[in-house]
Amino acid sequence: WEEISCTPQEEEHDIKAQDELAKVMTDLGLNTNYWIPKLRDILHITNVQALQYFGPEEFETIEPHSRLPWEKKALSKLVEMSGKEVVLKQSQKCDPIGNEQKHDTPTKQHPEQMQQKRSTHIGEAKMEDETEQRLELKGAKENPLCDKSHSNDMESTFLKQLDLANISTLHGTVSRQICLQNASKGLALEGVYKTGQINARLQKRGKLVNIPMSFDLAGPVHQPMIKQQEFSSSEEESIFDTAVEKIGFNTITTGFLQALKEETTSQHSKALYTEEKQRENPNSSRIHCAKYLYLPLASGSLDFDKLKLSDEALEELQSIESTLKSVNDAFKTRVLKSRLGSFFENFGSHVHTGPIHFGGIFKWKASTEDITSNQKNEQRNILSEAVERYSTSAYNSSGCAGGVSMMASNFITEFSEKYNATLLSKVTFSVGTIGGPPGICSLEQWKTDIVSNAKMWSVIDRGTSLVPVWDIVTFNHENDFENTLIANSLKEAYTLLTNPIPNCRVEVSAKAEAQSVMQDIKHWQESDVEYNLQKIIDLKQKLHDETKNNLIWVNTCLSHPALQSFLSNIITAPANTVKIKKLMRSIMEPKCCEVDSFPQLASVMQWLNESEGVSAQVSDFKDLVNILTKAKENLKEVEFSTKYSEIIEKRNKEITNSFNSFCQSLRTSELIEQELLIISVASGVGYCVKEKRFQRPLHYDNIAHL
Repeated sequence: WEEISCTPQEEEHDIKAQDELAKVMTDLGLNTNYWIPKLRDILHITNVQALQYFGPEEFETIEPHSRLPWEKKALSKLVEMSGKEVVLKQSQKCDPIGNEQKHDTPTKQHPEQMQQKRSTHIGEAKMEDETEQRLELKGAKENPLCDKSHSNDMESTFLKQLDLANISTLHGTVSRQICLQNASKGLALEGVYKTGQINARLQKRGKLVNIPMSFDLAGPVHQPMIKQQEFSSSEEESIFDTAVEKIGFNTITTGFLQALKEETTSQHSKALYTEEKQRENPNSSRIHCAKYLYLPLASGSLDFDKLKLSDEALEELQSIESTLKSVNDAFKTRVLKSRLGSFFENFGSHVHTGPIHFGGIFKWKASTEDITSNQKNEQRNILSEAVERYSTSAYNSSGCAGGVSMMASNFITEFSEKYNATLLSKVTFSVGTIGGPPGICSLEQWKTDIVSNAKMWSVIDRGTSLVPVWDIVTFNHENDFENTLIANSLKEAYTLLTNPIPNCRVEVSAKAEAQSVMQDIKHWQESDVEYNLQKIIDLKQKLHDETKNNLIWVNTCLSHPALQSFLSNIITAPANTVKIKKLMRSIMEPKCCEVDSFPQLASVMQWLNESEGVSAQVSDFKDLVNILTKAKENLKEVEFSTKYSEIIEKRNKEITNSFNSFCQSLRTSELIEQELLIISVASGVGYCVKEKRFQRPLHYDNIAHL
């Protein structure tokens, strides 16, 4: 974020120069959002005064950028107007009508008189601007409810009128790879360490993946939007702004904000907050109110099949692989936590695949500090109204009302009857930006520049789909590693670090007990099916209670041939009671999909689904789409919830069952081509025809793809 507090002189000069130049271009019928950046970037013309040097040579330089024949004619008018005529013409339009006669004989006046007159005109123009703003603020004060509605209407109108017509043309001139690499200093290629803690997601990580050659830009999936947010401390605002910058404005939902608030009150964050408070007056506090304009201009996704690890990440994993080959089993856990833990800290455990949005964010902020607890409610109302008026004034096409100093002065004057004067005087205004040109206070100029120049784009949303690094290693780096050792180690280390085992001795004991039970399975009697199934369920629960994870259950039990054979024989038995089916489901779900090798898995799951009727038969394509849509929305709602893993397993099961049912319906109807088409789409996100299941968890973006 770049926080900007412009001086009055800078604001007045920048706004006035741009308004005057825009007026000339508008009089000629030219689109200011397109032509003002062209004049600035190609000819370095940023004000009306520079137009007096616009001659035939400048016309020849700018002419090729004309999109229509009439634009060339309009530009040729600038050649005719070159010299003092264009400056004089614009000055006459800005002067009061009563002073028109004074311009007829400018050469008869002394230079000091001309300077005095010019200063007078500027002062009068400034007074008119201030008067208009006072009237506008006065109307707001007298009828706040009407003003709020009017402000909402202005926001809606402003968003609808955003001129993004040239963006599609701009896409064709932008290097997709350079855009991905440069936007926010390559943020889209960085990994994230997904630990369940938001702060871990906000940390700076290294480059985890290279730019996929298949990456392409398209139009934005999101629409421009404006949101307001209140903060009770500078730290809270800083964390929120960092989350907007690192994760994405549109991704931050109500659930995220609630999780952020809970984490802020945790012991670590609480200590930081207390330390900050000790430096302040214990009887005072600060409040910030900000309004954000989210402006997406383009989007693109990282194709999983094309993802490759960065050279640095690949080299580090190959080094770790060499170490793991030579280490004893007794030290394996220590190596996993140390070496791979450092890898996760440096590069992250997951990578965002999108949709990644490029564009910018503009922020208006009103702040106050050194207020007592009994002043908070009134100060909140003041700040809310202040930032409302500040942002609303910027929606005007002229942008003249957006100056920080003018806004502060007029706000204090016009609201002195409604609010305490001392509290009003403590309000400060500023703006902040992500993307766009540096040091710009004017919304109109910022918007014009960022829309016309893709080099100024930033990553403003990274999407909700996360792919783990071990999946990238397994599917896209088969030739870079000798076997599945490093992929399995990454997954195991991630589980150890994010769900730590309290005692290694407990793990050893639990694993030994599991192996003992697996050896006894071949001696079990077929007549004691229910008893034996319940014994397996009890073992599963005990392993989880002791180790706080499912690693031993998946790797030692579900992967064991004896247990797989036992379960497969049950589904072929002539008689199966409802209780047996219920016990079988408790054993198989929800971790059965994590087993690397289970040849009969598809048959077992199909038997369970068909027998219990877990999922309704899906024969209509619309029903399948509705199931996918609900699952996608559900995953977005619980993205930052502690129950995310549980929900994603449940939704994946529902999608798998529905998908298999729909394919079976097509097969029964002999719609072979349609079935092949559906399966080919699903294979893009890991569907295996042989096992009739998705080989990796379906996240938000995968479901959206389906």
